[in-house]
Amino acid sequence: MLKQLHSHYSLGVLTNGNADISRLELGHFFDFAFTAEQLNASKPASDHFIAAQKYSGASFDQIIHIGDHIEHDIAAALEAGCHAIWFNPKHQCHPNQLTAIQEVHCLSEIPAAIKCIEQILAF
Repeated sequence: MLKQLHSHYSLGVLTNGNADISRLELGHFFDFAFTAEQLNASKPASDHFIAAQKYSGASFDQIIHIGDHIEHDIAAALEAGCHAIWFNPKHQCHPNQLTAIQEVHCLSEIPAAIKCIEQILAF
């Protein structure tokens, strides 16, 4: 999936952790990574999304953030003006206030969720 996505999109990592994605076997699929330590800020602060926007040159409404934490990832991405895909493998209850998101339960569903967002943007 990462190979497929990387051939069409710029991929990045925004993490509150300190993992060095470049040291992982799948690191070559990612164009950039920003950690809370690097930015001196943790999500839900918008610093991660601003850094991704500046690095990629994309507008906020062209950025799709995929995350598993409803507040730190999804609500924060929407607040920054980005799109969001909630990775929800445990089928947690969907917060009613977050209506403009795609939700996936397994990683293989991500490309279809991205296509849904692209179709919405085309209208």
